[in-house]
Amino acid sequence: MPAQDARHSRRPHTHPLSRPRVGLMGALLGLGCARLAMPRSFAAGSLAAAVAAVGATGIATEARAQMLQRVPSPVSAADFESMMRTAGIDESLREVALGLHEEYFKRFRDFERAEVEPAVRALARDANDLDRRMLGQSVEDARREAETRRRLFRAAAQLDGQLVDELTGVLTAEQALRAEPIRNALSRRRALASIPRFSMARDAIEFDLRATTAFAALSADERTRAQPSVDAYDLALTQLLERMAESAFMRGVRVAEARAAQAAGAGVGGGEAGGEAGGEGEAANAPAPEAWQRMREAARAGDTELRELDAKLRRLHRDTLGEIEIALSPQDAYALRADLVRGLYPRIQSDGPFDAVRRRAESLRAAGKLGESEAAAVDAAIAAHDLAARPMIDGMMGLVDELVSAGLEEEFQMFDEPENPERTRIQGVLTRMGGDLMELSSRDADALSAAAGLDRAVEVDGRGMPEMPFEIGAAAPLDGAAAGATVEMRIMVGGPDGEITELSSDDLGDDMGGFIFTGLGGMGGASVAPRMDAKELDALAARLGLDGASRALFDELVARAMEARNEAERVFADRTAPPPQEGGAMMSFVIGGPDPASFEARRELSVAVDASEERLFDDLRAVVAADKLLAAESARRARARTRLLHGEKGAHAADFVAIVDGAALSDASRALLAGELRAWDESSVAAVEAMRATVVESERIQAEAMKAATVEQEVTRPDGTKEMAQSVEFSAETSMRMREATTRAAEARASVADGNRRTRDAMLSLLASDEMAAKTLRRAISRAMTPAAYTMPRDLEPFFARASAVEALPPATRSAIESLRAEWIESREVLCEEFVAANEAPTVADAPGGLDIQRLGARSAARRKLRADLEQLEASTHRRLVETLLNDAGPAAADAVGPLPVRAQRRMR
Repeated sequence: MPAQDARHSRRPHTHPLSRPRVGLMGALLGLGCARLAMPRSFAAGSLAAAVAAVGATGIATEARAQMLQRVPSPVSAADFESMMRTAGIDESLREVALGLHEEYFKRFRDFERAEVEPAVRALARDANDLDRRMLGQSVEDARREAETRRRLFRAAAQLDGQLVDELTGVLTAEQALRAEPIRNALSRRRALASIPRFSMARDAIEFDLRATTAFAALSADERTRAQPSVDAYDLALTQLLERMAESAFMRGVRVAEARAAQAAGAGVGGGEAGGEAGGEGEAANAPAPEAWQRMREAARAGDTELRELDAKLRRLHRDTLGEIEIALSPQDAYALRADLVRGLYPRIQSDGPFDAVRRRAESLRAAGKLGESEAAAVDAAIAAHDLAARPMIDGMMGLVDELVSAGLEEEFQMFDEPENPERTRIQGVLTRMGGDLMELSSRDADALSAAAGLDRAVEVDGRGMPEMPFEIGAAAPLDGAAAGATVEMRIMVGGPDGEITELSSDDLGDDMGGFIFTGLGGMGGASVAPRMDAKELDALAARLGLDGASRALFDELVARAMEARNEAERVFADRTAPPPQEGGAMMSFVIGGPDPASFEARRELSVAVDASEERLFDDLRAVVAADKLLAAESARRARARTRLLHGEKGAHAADFVAIVDGAALSDASRALLAGELRAWDESSVAAVEAMRATVVESERIQAEAMKAATVEQEVTRPDGTKEMAQSVEFSAETSMRMREATTRAAEARASVADGNRRTRDAMLSLLASDEMAAKTLRRAISRAMTPAAYTMPRDLEPFFARASAVEALPPATRSAIESLRAEWIESREVLCEEFVAANEAPTVADAPGGLDIQRLGARSAARRKLRADLEQLEASTHRRLVETLLNDAGPAAADAVGPLPVRAQRRMR
């Protein structure tokens, strides 16, 4: 995949609403010559994503898999609990309600097996037909799919409604009235699952004023005053989303009808593209820019009603804010409005110098550090600024709404398509208004500083984002994540119907072998493994018998190797130091990928690190006792695998020596595996080295091709400001070369994975006579080969530990607790194993070019289902644990276990 290096850049902020021009990933898709134009960097804001746009020609998949899976799913126990708390349902009914939910969850899974899965398979067969992949659905197929969706949606609504009815049946008359908001919440949830992503941003569809930080901080009195408006908002929001879901069912039909009109020569709206289209075959074989334009015209025709409803939804959010504001304090009204702007209009820069000074002044006032006269002056300055700024921000939001409802505010512009005059006009006004707002903010900041007795030392840069290094798929200290942690990214793929399919990097991680991220600079063959830590060094010394009197010699050899690495890292840092930059900090995607020189330096650093560690093991071999020579060579191979596989995960990255060492196997079982394990150990490094060489070469080709294809030029924006833009031109030859290189890397990873699976099968066959040992090893291997599948939403071990720590528990109760724990562990393992077995086949080689979006989407949906099942298992087990303690040891013992927390969302928004 062509590289998109996500990093931080610094440049002056020139406009409040940017529209990046990001082109088609022609090199991946083999579309021949494709020309792309975009600003050199663009603000990522709240959207962290790698984007590939899939064209109508040259690829044998339509990115339809997630669309086929877009049917409502059962609400989780955690979300249901949250809905009950929000609705004010009595906490004493929690356990009863969760029991009802368990039965509902089982009914919903039965419904999915009996109705949803057969329907999805039938639709998938249609989508796999080559003509449909290349040309899109026929009108007849689209109508059949729409009716299938509608039928499944209504059946899911009945199941959700039955749950609410059952809950109402156990409530008092007064409490029963509070169940209706739960019914509305479930309805909105179903609708959101059914509405397709028809642009890169779903802000208005997913936004809810009540979910903002500012709303959560409102006082009880403010909530009471705002409640009538909130109740009306709840109902109106539900009704609008239900209408959008119904419109979404027919979207594919409208797209198919528009495409049919194009094929018949009528065009879409009488445009020239449609008139020249000819027949379907000619349209499919049209030059890529023309085919893409026709595709987008058909998609816009299908999106018309959804965009109109989206505009009404945005208006609802804004009108409700206006109604609520009058019931709030000025500070809370400001905070709620700021949350709405950030959530719905992330490209509008409304947070300026005044807001920074305001936060300082309000902090001083809250701490009692302002006198009465100063506090009054601060309030007056804030009120004056809000009075002047509010209509400006409202006007900008209205203009953005115009762009959205007209289908003009699109994040991605393909093939240098000409600017729309109306879009140009509106964006020019937005730029002017944004400049006026920032001037007002700066001027009023001076006045507020004077009123609060502050020096004007606070300046806001861009949206106030701190500078931070960031690479997709690599160490990502973003949003407070610890260094070295990974952040779940959204991978979005656009199909010929103009609909966006969203995949998760976490979902793709196991068997993709870094395929997606190889081109993004984070998981390639030239990555460098971290140093051995103290624990690893202690283990190595003990393994080699150098942990006694000879430990000083061991430490000396290690220090010598580390010094060689230090020198290599210093040279690497000097060669890859970023150029000095001016302006403000802004998180950006820089289109064009890693510079070939930087890539080569990183590769050389990797080689130097490998060499320093190999010399270390040569030195260690020379000083260990004769009976430790085999152990020294085995340790060398283990460390080599760690270096070579750094950043990789999946079946090709499994280390069987480490797996067997960590498995709870008997000595007899280990003896049976010894020969097969030794053979794998001795051959593994050569296989992984060959794979890594192929991956590194693939990355080198991508970096050089992107460098050669990228040209910078100065462009003038509608408001007269200038900025540097990049133009990327892929020839058919370059496109094919990059695609072939990527495929070779994928095939190299798949080859190692296949060898590992053969080793796994051979080892399991050796343990065939010992079912327990075979199961233990099989599960350990599955966990290593498919690690993301075993990411547990919530760990119940602390709850079982607290339950076991309760004093004076009857022996029967302790036994029941241990039995429940064993049942939970076994059920958890079975769910994960079933997922792994169902998704055993590798993905990267399933389709020409190595990217089968259809299969990836199905796998992503299966992983979401697994997580939902695991969350449900945890909720059910926790409830049974609490009930056991409550019945046998009383309320105090049950309370000691503690509530089950809501799983934190890992997705970066």
